[in-house]
Parts: sequence; structure tokens; C-alpha cells
Amino acid sequence: FFSLKLTPAINAPEMRCVVLALQLLALAALAAGKYHTDFAEEVFEAKPSGTPSEVVLHLESPDDHGPFSCVFSFTTVGGTNEKWKLTLEHKDGHYDCTAARADGGRSYLFFQRFFMHFFPKEPMTGVEIMKNGKLLPETAYVLEKNGALLQPSATFGNELDSIKVSTTSNHAEL
Repeated sequence: FFSLKLTPAINAPEMRCVVLALQLLALAALAAGKYHTDFAEEVFEAKPSGTPSEVVLHLESPDDHGPFSCVFSFTTVGGTNEKWKLTLEHKDGHYDCTAARADGGRSYLFFQRFFMHFFPKEPMTGVEIMKNGKLLPETAYVLEKNGALLQPSATFGNELDSIKVSTTSNHAEL
């Protein structure tokens, strides 16, 4: 990260401590960066424990209007632990949030429930739920709270490989 040439007039041990402190501060700033402006991703373990789980991603508004977030909540049973990935992407006021197997493969988990929403609450303009490479019908899910909360319907078959929700937000104008 940093390079510093020490001259004989500078106390080398003290200067090394200063340089080390600056390097640690730079690393901490990078590591703390949970907020991004255009793209965020998190890989997580989906465990078939029957315990509710939640993953949240944030994108910082370029206009300092606060973060825009995607929340994926779920409860699964059956199968074994699977690596899943949640992504949130922003382009020209349009947000896409996707939860899917990290390797893009088929899931063997049984989803007892799932919920997906944006914060601040925004109506969803698109929903795609995939299973075995096929789009599930609109009857498999329900949009609640004026289209801002996605959840399974009574006819949902408890199986999915990915969920993608989209919204067009006026968040930057709030």
C-alpha cells in the first residue's frame, strides 16, 4: 500500500510505527466498506435448520440521501448447507436484487418461507423466481404492501433456485 524511504535523519522505529498505523487505517477503511454506490454482493450459507435467516445489502446514495437496501429473509429445511449469493445493483435509478445459489446451480433446499423487499419501501416493477431453469408462474408469489414486499403464495411449491426483484426508485429525489 504505502512506500516510504527512510533517511538517516529520521528515527526509523518511530517512522515504521507511523507507516504501519497508516496502513492499518487504510485497510480498516477498505474492510468497513459495506456501503457501495453501484454494486454490492454477499455470499452466505443457506442452512436447512428451520431457523429464520436474513441477509441485507446496502448501496449508498451518491447524493447522500442515505442507503438503499435489499433484504432477503428465508427459512429452509431439507438438503444440506448451500452457498447462496445476494447481489444488489443500481443503474440509472433502477435497482435489481438477486438471491441465488452462488454457483448458479440447482438448490435442494425446501423453502418454508421467504420475503424480499427494498428499503426504503419501493414497489417492485419486476419479479423472477426460477426453479430448474424455468420461470415460476405469478401465482407462486404475492406482492404485499402496495407491491413492496415479495412473499410466497399458498400455491408456492417450496422450491426455487433464484429470486430477482427490480424497482425503479425516486430515492435520490427524496
